This record gives sequence, C-alpha cells and structure tokens, in this order.
Amino acid sequence: MSCDAHPRGGVSSPDDPASPPGEATAEKPPREGAARDDVPWDPETMLRAEPWSLLARMDLADLPRTGPEARLAATVYRTSFDAHSFHPEERRWLLSLEAARWGAVDLLDALADVPAEEPPAWRPLWATGGLLDERLRLSWPESSHQGTTVHGVIPVEGRPAAVVTAWNRGWLRDLETGGRSGELLIPEGYSVLLNSTAITEADGRLLVVADGYEPTGKIPTVEVWDALTGEHFGTIPTGHAGMVKVVATAVVNGRAVVASAGWDGDLEVHDLLTGDEVCPPLPGADVNSLETAVLDGPPAAFAGTAALGGDRPVLGETIVPAASTSAAASTFASASASAAGTATPGDGFVVVTTGRPEKTRLWRLRAGHPPLPTDEPPVTVWSRVAEETPQGRMRLRDLHTGAPVGPALPFTWAGWGLVPTVLRGRRVAVTGAPDGRVRVWDLSAYDGYEPARELGFPSGEPDGSPEPPGHPLPGHAIEVRELTVVTDGDRTTVVSRDKDGGMLTWDAATGRAAGPVDPDAENRAVRVERIRDGWVTLRDPRTGREFGPPLGPFAGIPAAALTELDGVPVAFTGDWAGSVDMWAVRTGERLPRLDEPTSTVNAVVTWNLDGRPIAVTGSEGVCRMWDLRERHRLDPPLKACEVWALAVTELGGRTLLAAGGYAMPYGKVHLFDLRTREPVGPPVHFPEPVRALAWTPQGTLAVGFGPEVAVVRPPLP
Repeated sequence: MSCDAHPRGGVSSPDDPASPPGEATAEKPPREGAARDDVPWDPETMLRAEPWSLLARMDLADLPRTGPEARLAATVYRTSFDAHSFHPEERRWLLSLEAARWGAVDLLDALADVPAEEPPAWRPLWATGGLLDERLRLSWPESSHQGTTVHGVIPVEGRPAAVVTAWNRGWLRDLETGGRSGELLIPEGYSVLLNSTAITEADGRLLVVADGYEPTGKIPTVEVWDALTGEHFGTIPTGHAGMVKVVATAVVNGRAVVASAGWDGDLEVHDLLTGDEVCPPLPGADVNSLETAVLDGPPAAFAGTAALGGDRPVLGETIVPAASTSAAASTFASASASAAGTATPGDGFVVVTTGRPEKTRLWRLRAGHPPLPTDEPPVTVWSRVAEETPQGRMRLRDLHTGAPVGPALPFTWAGWGLVPTVLRGRRVAVTGAPDGRVRVWDLSAYDGYEPARELGFPSGEPDGSPEPPGHPLPGHAIEVRELTVVTDGDRTTVVSRDKDGGMLTWDAATGRAAGPVDPDAENRAVRVERIRDGWVTLRDPRTGREFGPPLGPFAGIPAAALTELDGVPVAFTGDWAGSVDMWAVRTGERLPRLDEPTSTVNAVVTWNLDGRPIAVTGSEGVCRMWDLRERHRLDPPLKACEVWALAVTELGGRTLLAAGGYAMPYGKVHLFDLRTREPVGPPVHFPEPVRALAWTPQGTLAVGFGPEVAVVRPPLP
C-alpha cells in the first residue's frame, strides 16, 4: 500500500513485536504540566498525555462521584483509541470527531479552546453515531491486510494476554499495556493456516498449538510454538487425509496431548511432546468443533479453539457430560481462566466432538486404548458466544442461566472469536474482526440485564441497562457508498445511501433528519448498472432512462462521470484493469484512448478548470489528472491514500479536490488545490474507510466513513 496506515506521527506498526499499538516518538513533546493525573478527562490532558497510561486512568470516570460529563469524555476517548497518536493536533481532530459522533457538544468546544501553536485545521460540525457502543473499552489494529481472530486469553506474568492470529501469523497481546509477547514463526517451507489454535502448558512452557502442513503440502500437521518467545517447538505429522480442521489440548494420565480433527472426519490424539499416537484414531467423527472436559473431576475446562468448519462455525455452545455440569457452570471467571484450553488432569478425561447439534458425541480417552463413547447424557452449557443475531452481531450468555449478557455487540462476527476474561477487575469480552481490529468490551455495566425489551443502540436501551452517554445521531447500519447534496432555497440537505440502497437525509448544518427530498433536485449525474459480464449501461438516476447504448467491455464495474466535450455529451470511465476511456454517450462509441492502462481506478470525477475539461481518477496511493480535450495525462500525480471517493468544488477562488479512501484500517481525506496541485493543509484520518464525499454550497464537506456520515469544515482561509 502506498500510503501510511496510521495517523501522522502516530500509531506504530502492529507488526513490530517490541512496541504496543500507539507507541511512537512524539513529534511535539507535551507541554510541561499539561497532563493532570487526577482529572484524566480534562481536555488538555486528553490531548497531551501518553495514550496507554491515560487509558488506564480513564477508569476513574466510572466512579459515581465523577458525574456524567467525565463518563462521556472517557467514552469519547476510548472510542477511537487505536487511532490516537502522540501528536496533539492529530489527536485533537480524532477526539473532536468522536465528540461530534457522541453528541458531546461541550467537549467539542472545549477541545477547540485548548491552546495550540496553530489553529485547528479541520473541525467537525456534526456526525452520526449509529454503531457507537459505550461498552467499547479498547481497540487496536493487529493486521493491516487480513482479518484478526482471537483464540483465547491466558495469564502472562499475572496479566491477561490475548492469543491473536492473522492468516499465518500469531502472537500474544497484553491487554493492559498493549505490548506484544513473542510471535508464531512459520518454520521454513511449512504452511500454517491458523484456522484453529489451542493453548496448553507442557515441559514447563506455555505452548500454542495450531493446524498446518509439512513442506510438500501432502501431510497435514499440528504445529507447536512457545507462546512467550515465538520459538517453534515442534511439528506433529498426522494421518488425516485432508487438512486439519480443529485442534484441542488436554492432559491424559499426566501426558500433555493434542486432539485433532480433519476434513476427513477422523479424530486423532497425539502426545504433545513426543508426537506419539496416544490411542488409535477414531474414524468418521464428523467434527466441526472440538472441546475438552473432565468427567468426575475438578471444574471442567474448555478447549480454547475458535473452530471453523462445515457451513458455519459452532458458536460457543459447549457440550459437556451431565456429571460435569455444576462444575462447568460455576462462574463466568472460571470459563475465562480455563479458556487456555487445557483440561484438568484425571482419568475421566473426555473429548467432546460436535458435528451438527443432533450429532454431538462424547468420547472418553484412555492411553493406549481406542476412544470409548461415554454413558453420560450430554447437556449444553453456555460458555462463550451463544448466538449470532439476525443483524450479524454476536451475543454473550450467562454461564448459569443462558440469559443474554447485555445487548448484542457491534463489530463482532462468527468465526473471528469472542472470548470472555477479566481486565482490571472488570468482566470483559475480547473479539476479533475482519477489519483487522481487536476490541475489548466491558460487560460489567450490564449486570442484571433484562432482555425483555431490547430496542437497540443508540435509539433506545433495554430495561435495566444504563442510559447511553451523550445523544448520538442514529445512522446507517452498513457502509455508506454515496453522498449527494440537494439545495432548496436556504435549505441544504445531505442525502446518504448505503451499499444496500438504504437512504437517509440530513440537514447539512445541524445533522437533524431532513425528511424527503425532491429526487429531481439531487445532483446525481449518472448511475452505472451492470447488464452482463464486462458491459454496463449508464442511467439517469432520477428517471431511470438510459443515456445511450451499453458500454464495454470493462474489467469489473467501472467508475463513471459525465461531462461535455465541444458540446457533445461524453462519459469518462476507469476500471479495475486501470483503463481510462471516453465514450460518446448517445452512440456508445469508444473515443480514442487517453493513455495506456495504469493502476486500478476506484473513483472518477470530471470538472471544467479554467475552460479546460479535465478528469481526475483515484487509485491506490495516487490521484491522476487528465486533459480530456488533448487526451493526455497531466503530471505530476497527486500522492494520496488508496482513493475510493472524489469530489470537486470552487471555493474562495480555488478549485479544490477532496480525495478520500483507505489508510488501512482507517479512512483518510486529502485536500488539494487543482490549479497548483499542492495539498491544502494536512490530511485527516477517520475511524473507518471513506467511501463517499460531497461538497455543500457553504464550503463544508460531507464524508461517508463506514456506516457513518459527518459534515466537516476543511482548512480554508
């Protein structure tokens, strides 16, 4: 990727095992005495104190004596903590945006009043907060390119550490300091998928166990690492005919063992230290998930796996023998402590295999003997995530009763992991996500939660749960893909559409719901509609009328904009192969090509610059300008992030280009003067990728980032 993933001077690369996210060298040191330890939510302290130390002190805001303002400020600080940097002005922007999302107007003004060497460049006017959740205590990006899975939480030097993986790499992350411990290093020539992991203690070392393949790719293996150092501990070849689907660990007759299930349906058990077979394989187990428990022994422990397999993962539903039920359901904390995946030693060790719910099987393991079915009837214990809601969110359930523990959590998905633990005395859940972030959620506030009337967040809260801080504006539930502006007299309305076509309208000045708008007044020039592979038609979005015959072929669905060239309507397009073309709209004729294909084109916009028709394309790391009359590219290009949205306006005698997109895992917006091709002020980050932009007549910029919409004032004279 050609642009930095993190804010200016800010969060260090999560790939650096020596530093936590957020650790970097300050561009400007904090002012002497700026941070107040006794009042961490003081606006100047929020801007200038070291983030990780201040985050821990923000727990003071939860004390009854502090009041709602402190609680709201702490919530704002935690919301985008993973994007905080050591540069006060970068943090001022992020905190101001989050204050606007939470409706914390007083805090927004207070942040602007903190003295600065330069006046704040960007300022949010309002923003939606449809997916805000006060339970979010901490988040950080573990991976910039793949999703991150949380497999378990284990104690390391007395502090909880999450076992996280991203594709073929994994490590431990200290939940209190953010520091990384070790790393799972791939042995040379070996393939490790990390679809499933388990954690155990053997030979005096804390070990991580995962699925893998030997160098030829023909023999599925179980790979073992030292969890604290990342040293490769060993490889255990298996006899599975297909890849290893899921692993679990335990102790049988004093021996550390690993149970593995393959796509062939067989179950195998090996000695973790020697690799020897503990008992003959069990064919035809049809396993989708794998748990371990102890029958007639101390409190049951559950394998710390995040099993994937079949059509969908089995979601945290742990099946244990009835004799172990009371012990298994002892406390929420016991499940957290045992999530490392090691069953308690004893002769009554049982491996629990789960295919479909009606095919749950319990097998007693005895060294040297085939696994035997148990006589105990299985029962269900809610140990982790109990269900995925229809909206795709995950919900925890209580170990004792199976009742929900608070409303469903946003930004949580099946298969990415959800593990309960205790952090600084609070019950929390640690989750992974496809956006590469790990999030920590506070569940303590929902003790006594009653699920009888769940209205959803933030428009209403369930009976018995706390009121949300601030007054966030409800918005979209999924990613915003399009923004347009409608002007009717003195009224300016922002119209947002999400990727499923859902539409909302906003007063551009206040963010209040604006009601319906006249479709004919919308500035939506063209809609691109795929009609068959490689071919599209351009339609008038107001009437649905086709502008002309189909255009193509293209690589994927092109970005398109309409303009006029010598009085003739033309379409300018760019596609995934990097081809940029002009078309006679009425005839469908492709005009002479402008230039050779470049990089993938994600967005296009057209404009008339001093009587010269131009176009701008947005690609990965760059915006390019094109002279449409002369049919050539205008160099040099404008350096930006991975651009997915463009918008142009005339303001204060300048022609301004706004370019927004990805700076994984964040969003980013750049501002350029098209005449000078110079940046206008520094770029700013958003908590989620930017997919839509639109200028208002008042010189403000509407930004669609993730499912949210904001209107911001850019740095203009």
